Amino acid sequence: MTQIMKAVRDVVCSFLSTSFLLFSVWGDSSTTTTTTEAKPYGLTMGLIHIHSPASPLYPGNISYTEKIRRLVNQSAARAQHLDFTISSALNTYINTNQTMTNDLIRPKLQFQLIATYTIQVGLGTFDEAFPADPFKSFYFGQTEPIEGIVFGCAYDAKNTQYDWEVSGVLGLGYTPNSFPVQISNLIQGAFSFCLCRDLHTTTYLRFGADIPQPPPGSGSVTPLVLLQDIPYYYVNLQGISVDEQRLQIDPSVFAIRKQGQEGGCVMDNGSTFTSLIRPAYDAVIAFLESYFSKIHDFIRAPSPSDLKLDLCYKWSPPPPLGFEDLPPITFHFENNANLEIAHEDGFIELDGDTPGNEVMCLAIMPNDVRTIIGSLQQANYRFIYDLNGRQLKFTPEDCDKNS
Repeated sequence: MTQIMKAVRDVVCSFLSTSFLLFSVWGDSSTTTTTTEAKPYGLTMGLIHIHSPASPLYPGNISYTEKIRRLVNQSAARAQHLDFTISSALNTYINTNQTMTNDLIRPKLQFQLIATYTIQVGLGTFDEAFPADPFKSFYFGQTEPIEGIVFGCAYDAKNTQYDWEVSGVLGLGYTPNSFPVQISNLIQGAFSFCLCRDLHTTTYLRFGADIPQPPPGSGSVTPLVLLQDIPYYYVNLQGISVDEQRLQIDPSVFAIRKQGQEGGCVMDNGSTFTSLIRPAYDAVIAFLESYFSKIHDFIRAPSPSDLKLDLCYKWSPPPPLGFEDLPPITFHFENNANLEIAHEDGFIELDGDTPGNEVMCLAIMPNDVRTIIGSLQQANYRFIYDLNGRQLKFTPEDCDKNS
């Protein structure tokens, strides 16, 4: 068992609750940056999309439509997962079949498909044999021991659906035992990522000194809303624009209610597709129906079989400018922080049920409980989670360029 615990392991990362495959480099600024200025420690992990052939969870040569179908279903399952984990954290849901009693962990439910990316990280060695006394040190490669870090271990895990190709979950949420919170003093409480559209491109999860900083005055900053006992990262969504027109949505529909059990807006990379609280979703759908009804080339079409996407139009042939003919969607957060979704991230092209009947669908789903901003709508932005300052910073970036 000691040898097993000392092996370099693969870890599935529920990254903010996301998914990517990751290898790590840890050290001080002299090992991770090219400058000589003294800086805090940095850590970089390479991310690989779950559908990439390099992923241990690669599903094989499935069709594009099948990939989308799986991601849509995963996003729906993920929304349900958030509902139940939040209810569990607030002790509003009783799981009579739960037997877990670890003092460090609140009882949680078992769910399907909670991530869209995987992470592979070299974890190094522990200085104690499992299951001996609590771990005293944790080593990243050969450079830096971290004292007193807690990593959960289990003799058995059920319903993981990973077939042991991965070994666990590296949590990035806001809890005392999450990875960034435990090493907060080393990384100045900050981690960052920049997600690519191309699943074959490696991007990176960065901590501390390894985070590229945007030019002064660029980008947007909005407060992070951190709720007691809830590990997810909330932001204050105040409105939505489509085609640069602010929709008539009562801002109160985005407010956090019942201590987080309902409402609010969660930034969640574990969800591929954004889901909007029902009144906001209905307003977006109504605007787009009116918008496309005025354009001769757009003809309403059913969603391809068993895909849970409500608003689709014929896309065969596509309009002259392709996705550029589609209206932009913008999320307005507190502090005038605006997240403008690129045309190709607000909508997706899908094969129809028969050849030559391609369709274009809105890549947003309804939600009856809360709003969740998914990873597709976060592409080509650098997000910096500043836990010490309780801020989320984001700025546009070409994430294909070694981000």
